[in-house]
Amino acid sequence: MYREPVRISLENFADRYMEYAKTNKRSWLRDEQLLKPLKEFFRIERQLAEITPPEIEGYKLWRRKQVSGATVNRELALLKHMFNLAIDWDLYLGSNPLRKVKFFQEVNTGFRVLKPDEETRLLRNATPAIQDVVLYALNTGSRIGEIFSLRWQNVDLDRGLINVFSPKTQKTRVVPIASKVVAVGKLAGAATNLLHLAPKCSSSNRHCSKLAANSQNTLELKTEEWVSG
Repeated sequence: MYREPVRISLENFADRYMEYAKTNKRSWLRDEQLLKPLKEFFRIERQLAEITPPEIEGYKLWRRKQVSGATVNRELALLKHMFNLAIDWDLYLGSNPLRKVKFFQEVNTGFRVLKPDEETRLLRNATPAIQDVVLYALNTGSRIGEIFSLRWQNVDLDRGLINVFSPKTQKTRVVPIASKVVAVGKLAGAATNLLHLAPKCSSSNRHCSKLAANSQNTLELKTEEWVSG
C-alpha cells in the first residue's frame, strides 16, 4: 500500500525531539548543543525526507575541518537516533539514511592520569569556583554529571566514603574520601562556590551553565545565556 511521504522540516522535528529529550534524557543539554551544527549545515527549513546519505557524508567532511572525529561521531549518532524516532513515530518513511554512513574511527588511547605539573597548571588557570570542582574530580575520578547529582545522603564522613551515583550508567560505586577532597569544604565547596557563578544573561547564542542547590540539597544544572561582549 502506497503511503505519501510525510513533510516535516528539520526544525519542526528537532523541536519535537527536544521535547522528548527533556522528558526522557538527563543529557538533553548535550543534545541541544549537538543539534546546532546539524541545523546550520542542513538548514532548519529542510525536509527530513530530503536528507540523503551523500549529503550526510558532506556534513562529515565539513564538520571534520572544525572539530575532532569523535565529536562528529556524537553528532551523527544523535542524527541517527532522531531518524529512528521519526520512523517509530511515522514521520519518516524508508530506512534510516545513517545506516549507509560510516562513522570516523576512534582511537582509544587508554587511561591517563594528569602529571603533577599538569594538575598545577589546570588549577592555576581555573577560576576559584571551578578550582574546587576540578580538585574534587581529580581526587574522586567523578564525571561532571556525578558531581552535579551529589547528595549529602551519599556521603559517609565517619567511614570516609562517597557513594557516587552515575546518571549515565544508573549505577553507584564507592569512592574513598581523599584528604584533599575533605579540604574542599567537606564536599560542599563545589556546590557553594558554583552558586557564585552568576553571569548576566541575555539572548546571546553563547551558553553557560551554573549549579543551584534545591531544598533537598540536590545539585541541578541550570542553563543561561552569556551576555555578548
